Amino acid sequence: MEKELQNFICGKKLGYGAYRDVYEFSIDNSFVIKIAKDEEGRAVNLLENKLWWEISETPIAKWFAPVISVSEAGEYLIQKKIEVLPKEQYPKKIPYFFTDTKYSNFGWLKGKGFVCCDFGSFNIFRGLNSKMKKVDWWE
Repeated sequence: MEKELQNFICGKKLGYGAYRDVYEFSIDNSFVIKIAKDEEGRAVNLLENKLWWEISETPIAKWFAPVISVSEAGEYLIQKKIEVLPKEQYPKKIPYFFTDTKYSNFGWLKGKGFVCCDFGSFNIFRGLNSKMKKVDWWE
């Protein structure tokens, strides 16, 4: 039953990481669904949700793809879908609090601009403010 539901809500696989797989949300393709692979993945989904709701009403929210919802145990997270463009179009500077500058963790959100879409294992101990740094994108 769970596998049938997952097949129903998951469209094309868009990517994966150590802890989660990312799919287009088949009910509305302007969203993605991130599915935890294990306990660590559930923790990352829950942290990404918590961080989003803590910053969503602040000026730095403009740098993050909005989280829409997360399941109670963190297995599923729904987020606004970004568009990944050629790396040459990426900015030369980003806020210094972004420590993981992997190319696919960032992209463009319609009507919002350049954002981070993978911040569940984000290092918030550096503080969240508008200080900028030069970035070296990696794949």
